[in-house]
Amino acid sequence: MITILHGEDEVASRRELDRIISGFEGQIIRFEKTFDLTDLYQATSGLFNDKVLVIIENYLGGKKKLDLDAGDANVIFWEPKEVSKTVIGINKSLEFKIPTLIWKLCDSLKPTNGKQILPLFENTLKTTDIEFIFAMLIRQFRLMLNPVGLAPWQASKIQSQSKVFGEENLKNIYQQLLTIDYENKTSLSPLSLKNNLEKFLLWI
Repeated sequence: MITILHGEDEVASRRELDRIISGFEGQIIRFEKTFDLTDLYQATSGLFNDKVLVIIENYLGGKKKLDLDAGDANVIFWEPKEVSKTVIGINKSLEFKIPTLIWKLCDSLKPTNGKQILPLFENTLKTTDIEFIFAMLIRQFRLMLNPVGLAPWQASKIQSQSKVFGEENLKNIYQQLLTIDYENKTSLSPLSLKNNLEKFLLWI
């Protein structure tokens, strides 16, 4: 059986992948986007392939259809972006979309708007992991500094938002986010990531 986990909410899709792995009793084999097809077929063609879980990451991006036949084996494809319906075909698919509130939170970022944005931040936490919110905040400020890879309407919108901050202020804010990230990963901060982001939103 093939299952495709995909969508831009990588934290949620990773959590689902970890849940499946932790509940599987058998051998787990992992492949990345570049791998030897012979190894895959060997992993999925044994007499006891129901005891093998094959995980393939970052393989389907840019493809128009799924060109692998897993037979009766358990195979999970994990992708950090949405996969097209033609690729999914008849296979089981779980899509993890970014909640609308996160986009609203990012669009609401502006100087001295902390007290107004905190309730939105709290509401977003009800449906979204704090780690993913943090990643999206970093992404938003990175795009304000360098809006590459965006559609024209998106670039225009992000440039208007960046002008409200100013380039030097944006650099300082981005550096503060990197500091929070480092301290959170190294356990140097006595505060939780949630508390640090609350302070950050009030600070900007």
